[in-house]
Amino acid sequence: MLPSTRHRRQERRTSVVDGVVSPHHRNLVAYFLSTEVAKDIAGIVVVTGALLVYGLLQERIVTIGFGQDKEVFNHSIFLVLCNRLVTVALALLYLVCSGTTTAPAAPLKSYASVSLTNVIATACQYEALQYVSFAVQTLAKSAKALPVMLWSTLYMRKRFKLSEYLHAFCITLGCSVFILTGHVRSRVADRAIARAAVVVEGTGMGVDGDAALVLIGGGLMLLYLFVDGLTSTWQDSMFRGYPVSVADQVLYTTSFSMGLSLVGCIMTHQLLPPLFFLARNPEAIAWILALSAASALVQLVISWTIKRYGAVVFATIMTTRQFFSILLSSVVFLTPLTIGQWGGTLLVFGAIYAKAAQKFAEHRQHVQATEAKQHEDEGVETPTKSSLADHNSAPILEHIHKSPLHRDSHGHALNHTGVSMHSSLSSELKAPLLERHHREAVGRANSGGGSVADAHALKEGDEHV
Repeated sequence: MLPSTRHRRQERRTSVVDGVVSPHHRNLVAYFLSTEVAKDIAGIVVVTGALLVYGLLQERIVTIGFGQDKEVFNHSIFLVLCNRLVTVALALLYLVCSGTTTAPAAPLKSYASVSLTNVIATACQYEALQYVSFAVQTLAKSAKALPVMLWSTLYMRKRFKLSEYLHAFCITLGCSVFILTGHVRSRVADRAIARAAVVVEGTGMGVDGDAALVLIGGGLMLLYLFVDGLTSTWQDSMFRGYPVSVADQVLYTTSFSMGLSLVGCIMTHQLLPPLFFLARNPEAIAWILALSAASALVQLVISWTIKRYGAVVFATIMTTRQFFSILLSSVVFLTPLTIGQWGGTLLVFGAIYAKAAQKFAEHRQHVQATEAKQHEDEGVETPTKSSLADHNSAPILEHIHKSPLHRDSHGHALNHTGVSMHSSLSSELKAPLLERHHREAVGRANSGGGSVADAHALKEGDEHV
C-alpha cells in the first residue's frame, strides 16, 4: 500500500471535529455523540427543557387543584422556602465535592440585599398566577427592561442609547396589546378574588371582581418588575465589585433567601397551613419537590449556559423558552390565545430577537476590530486567540500606547510606525497590567465564564426561581 493511501486512511480514523480528536468509530451514532456539535445540541436541549418544565410545574401547582375537592395550593412564600432549601443543599453539596472554599467573597449585606428582593420577586411571581394567566406573567417578565434601565440609571449612573429605549418601548407595547386584546384571567382568579374580599371585608370597602383583578394581579406584577430590576442591578454591582463565583453567589444568596422565606411564612401564617394542605393532599408533595428540583436545576443551567455559550446565545435561549412556554401552556392547560394576543406576543419576542441580533453583530465587529488592531500593533501575522484574550488585552495595549511612562521612556509620543519600540516596556508594565485586567474581568464576570458581556447576561436574563 502506498504511504499516501495509508496516511489518508489514518486521517479518516482520527479526524478532528470541532477541535476534538475522534477515535475510529464503526458506529456512526457513537461517533456523532463524541463531537462537540452533539454536546452543544444536548446542552441547549437540556437548558430549554429545564426551563419549560419549571414553567409548567409552576402553573400546575398554583392554578390547578388537588384531591377530590380540587383544593388549590395558594401559599406562595412556602413554595419559595421549599425552592431555596433544595437549592442550598445542592450548592453546598457541589462546593464540598469540588473542594471549593465556602468563605463568602463579598460582604454578607450584599448577599442579603439581593436575597430580600429575590424573595419578594419570586413570591409575587407565584402569587400573580392566582389572578392573571401564565402568558401574562411570562410576557411581564420581558417588560422588565424599563425598570432595569431606570434602576441602572439612578443607582449605577448608566446611560442608554435611543435604540435601547425603543426596544424597551416595543416590548411594553406588545405586552399592552396582549393584555387589552384577550383573556388574561387566571383559572383560579375567582377564588383568589373571593379570598381578597374576605380580607378587606372588615374595612367596609367593596371588592369588584374586575377591579380586584387589575389592582391585585397588576399590582403584583408591577411589584415584581420593580424589585426584579433592583435585584438585577444589585447583582451586577456585586459581580463587578467582588470576585464572586457562581457557586458562592448561589449558596449565600439562597441561604439568606431561605431564612427570609421562613420568617415570611411565620409572619404571614403560611408555615402550618401548607403542611396541613400536604397532609390532606399528599400527591402535592411530589409536585412541590419536582418544582424545587427544577428551580435549583434552572439556576445551575443558566450559569452553565452563560459560561459555555456566552451572552448572546443565552439571551436567545431565554427568549425561545418564554415563547414556547406560552405555546406549551396554551396546549397543555387549554388556554387558547386570541389573534390580537398572538400579535402582541410576536411583537414582544420580535423586539427581543432584534436586540439579540444587534448584540451579536456588535460583538462580532468588536472582536474583528480587536484582532485587526492586535495584528497591526504586533506587525506580524499571528494565529487568532480566544475572544476573551482579545477583550482583555486590547484596553491594556491602548493604555500602554497612551501612557506617559511609555512616552518618556522614548522621549516622544509613540506613533503608528513606532509601535515595536515598546518591547522593552512589555516585560515591566504590559504583563502585570494584562494580568491585573484579566483578574478583575474574571472577578466581575465569574458567573459567566470570564467575559463582561456574559456578566451583563446574568443581569438581563435573570430568572427568579
